[in-house]
Amino acid sequence: MPLPRTDVQPPIRVGDKIIQVGPLDWSGFKALVEAFAKADLLLPSLNDGLRTKLAEVQTAARATGTLSLVDLAGLVYEFVAGNLPTLYQWLLKHPPLVTALVRGASNLTDDEIASLSPGEVLRVARAAYSALVADGVFAEAAGFFGELVGMRPPGPAASGASSALLDVADYASESKSASPPPPVGA
Repeated sequence: MPLPRTDVQPPIRVGDKIIQVGPLDWSGFKALVEAFAKADLLLPSLNDGLRTKLAEVQTAARATGTLSLVDLAGLVYEFVAGNLPTLYQWLLKHPPLVTALVRGASNLTDDEIASLSPGEVLRVARAAYSALVADGVFAEAAGFFGELVGMRPPGPAASGASSALLDVADYASESKSASPPPPVGA
């Protein structure tokens, strides 16, 4: 049974077809993972400076009961500063990943994807990414792999300091606004 798809907003037409996106099926997900492997991208480093900053942010969040946007921005800065060469490679090698995402999540063929402008491909990819987030793939993967390595206890309720970063990450992936995340542990 095909997965439900919705029109990209604002609509984009290729010939007489309106582009639609939806969550990836298993074969589309496998193709995306294969494209990632073929791109031979380095993984970002979690260096000591980043780990130190994360510990500081977690300590401050526990002490005040809120997560400071300044602290969060400092954490992002530390991540970016420690991973500039890796992030540069991601910018140079990402088009096959974008194409694989668009191919797997849309109703387009390879020839139709090639006929789109770069901006249209990115709009379709952004809509496909939103469908992935709405499908819960990232939250499920974080829970699945977190349980495998003992970072998150089984079950829907994950509380405690060890899951604070995952809770913030889950909130950030679900949030569409610029509002700050809820207090850690709330």
